[in-house]
Order: sequence, then C-alpha cells, then structure tokens
Amino acid sequence: MFTFSELRSTLEAHVNQLGPGLQPGRGHRSFVESFYESIGLMRRRNPDDDTSTLIESVDHKSGRKTIAPNSHKPELYSLPILAEAIGGRDFLESFNPKGGDMIHLLEAGPGVDPTAFLNINTFSATVGGLIEAKILDPFENNAFIGDELFETIPTSKNGEKMIGTHGFGATDGDGTRDPGMPHGRAQFGERWVSTPALTEKALACEVTQEAVFYDLTNEVLQQANGVGEILAYGREKTMLDLFCGGTNSYNYGGTAYDTYQTATPWINTHTNPLQDYSDIDNAIALFEDMTDPETSREIVVLPDTIVHMPRNASLWHRTLNSTETREVSNTNTTTLSTPPPSVSSSYKLLSSTILRNRIIASLGESKADAQEYWFIGQPTKCFKWMEAWPVRVTPASPNEFVMLDRGLVAAYFANYRGVGAVVEPRYMVRNIAAT
Repeated sequence: MFTFSELRSTLEAHVNQLGPGLQPGRGHRSFVESFYESIGLMRRRNPDDDTSTLIESVDHKSGRKTIAPNSHKPELYSLPILAEAIGGRDFLESFNPKGGDMIHLLEAGPGVDPTAFLNINTFSATVGGLIEAKILDPFENNAFIGDELFETIPTSKNGEKMIGTHGFGATDGDGTRDPGMPHGRAQFGERWVSTPALTEKALACEVTQEAVFYDLTNEVLQQANGVGEILAYGREKTMLDLFCGGTNSYNYGGTAYDTYQTATPWINTHTNPLQDYSDIDNAIALFEDMTDPETSREIVVLPDTIVHMPRNASLWHRTLNSTETREVSNTNTTTLSTPPPSVSSSYKLLSSTILRNRIIASLGESKADAQEYWFIGQPTKCFKWMEAWPVRVTPASPNEFVMLDRGLVAAYFANYRGVGAVVEPRYMVRNIAAT
C-alpha cells in the first residue's frame, strides 16, 4: 500500500519541477499521467527510455485499451490516502458525510478557491484511473478467446454492406494474348455481405462520499471489476455464439445463410469427433471443395487454428505430438508405421469452457456431445468484430445536480459498441459428435 508521504512527495515533485506559478495545473496533470503509467493505463513510447513520451496502452491487434505489463495493482492505492495526499486534510474532511462540505467544494462560483477545483479534478482523474484499470482487467482474461477468433474492424456505420469485387471467373481463360491482339477485358462481378446493426453494452460505477472517507476502496474496486466482468463476458458470449453457429449473421447478396452447412452451397460441418490425426485430414478435405460463389474458383484455405474443448486437451496433445504410430491388423500382427511429421507447430490450439457451455445453451447439445465439438480453419478470415468503439470509461462531471443530491463524488460510465459478423464461412469447418 502506498503511503501518504510517498504520494504527497510524488505530487510535489511534479508540481515543483514544472513550475506551479508559471503553468497552474500542469504539475497536477503530470502527476496524473505518472499515476496512469504506474497502473498500466499509459506506457512509454520507447520502453527503454524513461524520458520518452507517454502514450495510451493499446493492444495493436484489437485496438482496445489494455493494461501495460508490470504495472501496480489498483489495490495498492487507498482512496482517503489519495485524497489527503492531493488536497490535504481539509480536502479529505470534505468527504465526511456527517459534517463535510463537499457541496461547497463542488459548487461553481467566484468565491471558491480555484485550488479546490484543481484538487477535485486531480482526485477524480486518479480515482477514474483506478476504476478504469479494474474495468479493463477482465478483458485481459486468458480464458476469453474471442479476440483470437475475430478480426476487429473499426466502423462508423450501424450495419453495412461489405462490398468487394472478384475478378476473372473460371471461364475467363488464363490471360493468353496472341501477338498484335488487344488485351482481354475483364468484367468484375459484384459481391456484398451485409453485417448486422451494432449494439451498445453499458454499465456505470459510482463513488460515494462514504466510500472515500471510510476507506471503502476494495468495495469500489470490486464494483468496478464486476462492471468489467459483465461487459467482457457478454462480449465473449456474443462472439462464441456466432463462432459455434448458435447464432447466424451471414447474409450474402441479400440472402441469409447459416454459417455451418451440411449441403450446398458449401459443406463445412460434419460428424467427425477426434480419434487420431486422420480425423484432422478428414476435416481438411472439406476445404478442398470450397469455391468462390462469384467465380467458381477454388478458395485456398490454409488452416492455422484448431479450437477444441478443454476435456480433450490431452487427446489433442497426443494426436499432434506423437512420435510413433502402430497399425494392428485383424490377425494381431503389429507393424510399425512411419510416424507422421509433428504438426503441432502448424496450428494455434485454443480451448474454452465458455464455448462448450454456449454449444450446450445455443445449440441444445448434451454435455457429452458438446465436449466432442472441435473447429479448424482460418477464423479471422471468417469472423469479424465490427466495432464503433472498444470498451471505454467516461467520467461524469462532478458538479452535476443529481450527483450532489445523492452524495456522489464521481461516476464512471463504461461501454462499448460492436457486433460480430460472418463474412466468409468457407474458411471454417465444424466437427461434431456422432448422432
């Protein structure tokens, strides 16, 4: 736990370094930035240079704000110690619900010391950082695999047509041109896939005067963490429902299709529980018949990901990492076959208990059958996460009447806006248990 003297000396160092008389508030802003760096919301542009510019800590793959590694846990900070270190004992006493004067501090007017607003804004920013870090924390859960399966596509549209053109069809020849003849002309066929309307998920976390004065830091952080868990789990569930085929959003040329089909126009789901590496070959064989709906040419799929249930982790390890196989004939004569080359490095292996439970809930499978599901393909070419904005935390203005009336020091609103979409189902194969 950081002490009053540690936090106060850090604040004073920032204020004195940047000249409190020349640029009022700059030292406090620098303190907040340093505080955000300590809890992982900001990081150095150049990690090897302590003087480099601070920037937001963002996951370059998903575009979502993340917690930088090796950061301090929010639990190391106490709300009343932060308040006293920033504004002094009188500032802390203003949070006392039995006799404090928080309303006076928060009311705008010429008689109010500007330093009070500077202290309030600094304190609100630091508390907001703690809450944001706890809200973001569940999104870092390694049990969530959605971001490994979906490519995030920023969008400003509430549902859209993803239009593309595919060139020469199967009957357009190979581009051969005789001497003196003009180049062949290609007419590009139009194709488009509709994506669903975006949805917004939102929750709020509030900080009361009592929480600050009576040091209910853990309760506030637990509430913030709960907000993050609900939002992160809901997002993961949305993704996995679409991934397993429990929900379907694929709309090609105005016609809706289920992601996984057992007959034309494509086949990418079949009975094929894993027993050995031949079942992987059986799944890969389905990709050989995948063709582009516009040109009828082959779609070249290079499977790079296998998603399986945790129950079969050892089976997958044995299948992909075996160094020897034995073939036994019906006369009990055993021969040693040439071991298959290890293919474990060819695939990213992912597993998810949440996925198994979504298969049970959304597809109506039994627990035993759900455990036999597995998927193979290039998921990020099939599934897209259409996102207007990633999870973000926005503070409310601390002088709003409703907040004063309810004794709230601060309120922070967390939300994201996005939706999952299927853009090309032929990049995935679903393998299910025998029926």
